[in-house]
Amino acid sequence: MKRVLVTGASGFLGHRLIRKLADEKEYDLVVTTSRPKNLKLPEQIVVETVDLLDIREMERLMKHIQPEICIHLAWGQHESSYRNALSNYQWLATSIS
Repeated sequence: MKRVLVTGASGFLGHRLIRKLADEKEYDLVVTTSRPKNLKLPEQIVVETVDLLDIREMERLMKHIQPEICIHLAWGQHESSYRNALSNYQWLATSIS
C-alpha cells in the first residue's frame, strides 16, 4: 500500500481525487485541508490541518507521514482577484519546496 499525501482535499479537484483513490483501496491516504469540519471523508483517510505556507510545518508533516506520492492541489483563492494575487508567489514557493 502506497502512502499518498493530497493537499487541498476540500477543493473541487482534491475532494474528487481522494474519493477515487479511497475507492481503489490501494493507497494509504493522508490529506490536508483548511476546512476539516465541512469535509466528509471515508474513515480510513487521515486528515492533517496544517498551514501549507509555513515551510517548517510542512517539513514536520513530511517527516511524520513520509509519503511516497505527493499530489499538491492546494492553492489560495481567498482574494477577490486570486489570478493576480501576490499570495500566488507564496503558494508557488510552497509547491516548489
